[in-house]
Amino acid sequence: MKILQSLLIFLSVSPAVAQQGVIPDSVELNALEKLYQATNGDQWLDNTGWLTTGDFASWYGVQVLNGDVVGLNLAFNDLDGEIPLELFDLTELQDLTLEFNLLRGEIDGSINKLKKLRFLYLRQNYLTGIIPAGLGSLTELRVLDLFNNNLDGPIPSSLGGLSALVELDLAFNSFSGSIPGDLGNLLNLQILNLGDNLLDGEIPGTLGNLGQLFDLLLDYNSLSGQIPPSFSNLSSLEYFGVSYNKLSGNLPDFLSTLPIRGFWVYGNDFNSLPSFEGHPDLSSVILDVRENKLDFGDLEPIWTPSGSIFSFPYYFPQDSIDTFFNPSDFTFSVEVGGQYNQYQWIKNGIDIPGAISATFTLDQSEYSEADVYHCKVTNTLVTGLTLWSESKPIRAGKYFAIADGNWNDPIWSREKNGPLTDGLPGEGSEVYIIGKDVTLSQNTTTGPVRVIVENAGASLTVDGAEMTVYGELELTKETEGYPGNVRVINGGKIVPR
Repeated sequence: MKILQSLLIFLSVSPAVAQQGVIPDSVELNALEKLYQATNGDQWLDNTGWLTTGDFASWYGVQVLNGDVVGLNLAFNDLDGEIPLELFDLTELQDLTLEFNLLRGEIDGSINKLKKLRFLYLRQNYLTGIIPAGLGSLTELRVLDLFNNNLDGPIPSSLGGLSALVELDLAFNSFSGSIPGDLGNLLNLQILNLGDNLLDGEIPGTLGNLGQLFDLLLDYNSLSGQIPPSFSNLSSLEYFGVSYNKLSGNLPDFLSTLPIRGFWVYGNDFNSLPSFEGHPDLSSVILDVRENKLDFGDLEPIWTPSGSIFSFPYYFPQDSIDTFFNPSDFTFSVEVGGQYNQYQWIKNGIDIPGAISATFTLDQSEYSEADVYHCKVTNTLVTGLTLWSESKPIRAGKYFAIADGNWNDPIWSREKNGPLTDGLPGEGSEVYIIGKDVTLSQNTTTGPVRVIVENAGASLTVDGAEMTVYGELELTKETEGYPGNVRVINGGKIVPR
């Protein structure tokens, strides 16, 4: 609203009659004519006055002050083409609004000639290429809006020099790399929207310097790490969106003391919520914490018997929880926080009668390796959510590799020279690789298992995957020659349980 008011005040002082100003009229006429020709001006929705008279002050969308063009507002007008370089000869220009058109091509570096520019609205076009670093020299700029184009490359750190900037909106593009820490220098910034890009790395703590920020949107990127502690300084923050990133850890309690009205953190790996005890007003807060690693222990504190303390809570679904299996006593278990939980264990899709606690011991007389178990957890207080544990098959004991190939393909036997089995080695198994080449492929997790690599020519390759080892990974030598080898490639990991 403050930005809109500033723009309306600026436009209201533009007189209707042109006179000779700082920039020669011939230069301004040429720039405007080039824009008309380059963007199919004959097909604009409104081209009133354009090219019909030399008095460009009467042309649609042109604002003139003291004989110079200071404003050009042709939004929603079907401009189709590329921005001509001559347009940047309008060096008295303060407002350039070309949003919601069909503009293509790149933003040329000569835009840095517009030293008096205060408002740059280019949203909702088809612009490509990078943001020229020189744009960061336009120190009078209040608004930089490039929302929803096809721009790419890194966000230039030079934008941190736009000390007067109040709004920076770069969302819905293809910007990559990390968020420049220099953006923390924009101490007048009220709106920062970097959502729907390809940004990665951690959120820079310097953004905590932006004490006037009330709208921070970083959603739909690949940002990782945790919420910076410096965000406790964002005392004006009302809208906070970091959804669909790779953020993790606790959502810090200080977030609950900020005047946040929109809290969108869904689609991450957060494992706790703020207490919200210090929040000034929860009556109209939108809380969206879906698709995280939260359980009922995290959600119960924001619930009462009559419902959530938030008017608009969105909290389901959540990620599946772990199912644990102890092969020594055939016990399944889940670990879920919460005081009002209800459990139901399920075998092959069918509820197991009486299996209604956090642990379940299998009747070994009904043991079958083909069976799959998981648990459904509900809560009598947080009634809108069902947590499901991951499915866990019973596949423990000795397994032998009887063919070369991928771990996930049927190359296993329960006997050293026996037939193929139907399943993979499961948690708690002892896996023997004798004279074979076995590869655990990328994006596959197995275990925990105990792996024994034997014999000359035997090998285990962990390729971009993670293997959890139950006990020790052994390199034994039971025959003549050298023992088998273990290789970890492409970022794979072998970790102990």
